[in-house]
Amino acid sequence: MKPASADPCFEPCLDLLRTATQRPAREQALTRLLRQDEDHVLRFLTEHRIDQHVYRQALDLRPDIELPEALHESLRWAQRRAAVATMLQFEAAQFAAEALAGEGVHYVFFKGFHLGEALYGDAVLRPAADIDVLIAEADQQRAIVALGQSDFSPVTQPGQPPYELALNGHGTQLDLHWHLFRPQRSRQPLTDWILSSRQQHAGLWYPDEAATLVILLLNPSLTDHVTQQLSHAVDLDRWLRRSLRHSKTTSAKASEVDWSSVVDCLDGSGLKTAAWTMLDWTRRHFSTPVPSEVLRRLEPGAIRRAYLRAWLKRDPARLYLEWPSLVRAGFSLALHDSAADVRRALQSIGPQ
Repeated sequence: MKPASADPCFEPCLDLLRTATQRPAREQALTRLLRQDEDHVLRFLTEHRIDQHVYRQALDLRPDIELPEALHESLRWAQRRAAVATMLQFEAAQFAAEALAGEGVHYVFFKGFHLGEALYGDAVLRPAADIDVLIAEADQQRAIVALGQSDFSPVTQPGQPPYELALNGHGTQLDLHWHLFRPQRSRQPLTDWILSSRQQHAGLWYPDEAATLVILLLNPSLTDHVTQQLSHAVDLDRWLRRSLRHSKTTSAKASEVDWSSVVDCLDGSGLKTAAWTMLDWTRRHFSTPVPSEVLRRLEPGAIRRAYLRAWLKRDPARLYLEWPSLVRAGFSLALHDSAADVRRALQSIGPQ
């Protein structure tokens, strides 16, 4: 199975997604992309969750370049569906927030629902598949009861991880998490740390800058084998660039990442290597700015760096589809910092 980077759509999409790409280069990238089969282009964009971002880029490049009619129509309908889904998710989030707050349950909305507006200025450009909510494990039953009283009903899904529960309600799906990933993969629980520094915006609670960065670094590494979706790398790149802009333009530093807090959290969790791997993959494609001292503190030894980069070139997320046990044993376990971390993680080597 060829890695996604070998797909003829990959490089043109990177050029369209890079924030520094100027219009002439974006025109050339879109032209190269449109040389591919239309069905294949649509499938690639959808699989990597970048269809609306690329569609907006294509619309901005008109009239110099026009999308083929069938592809334009497919992306336009996807845009409308994303707009409706985003509206329903926002309304459902309001109901969920009110229900949880009414029972005194601390929560944060995270992942796509949080990032769409914060990073892209328009949640439709980064549509979320569902609403992700993180709570303390001790609040699990109270939260389920509170959400049930607000017309959210639990649903059974094949392969659902034991640290989350899917609920349907108000025209959308809400995923209730009490861990980001299997707790055995971390030396210390991360949920309480994330909830302790939450920030409120427009009546809803979200992780702060440092906690969001930890989520962006670890969640794709440990649940999606780093390379599953280009959107993960785009999110991480934009979050870091956004924080850099804020640090240069605001005196209060309210939106600047506290790298010391981030690295200390990763070190205490035994997951510096996982974070470095996600950063390395992102920086390879987007030249994402990261302080050299941070990279020095996160990076593993030279042999492991070479080993993990060899895996990244082969696209572990795609390899996982055919050889899941090989990827779990050869790649996923190597994301832990020590032998003791690997032994503990072996308890959670089942489906992610």
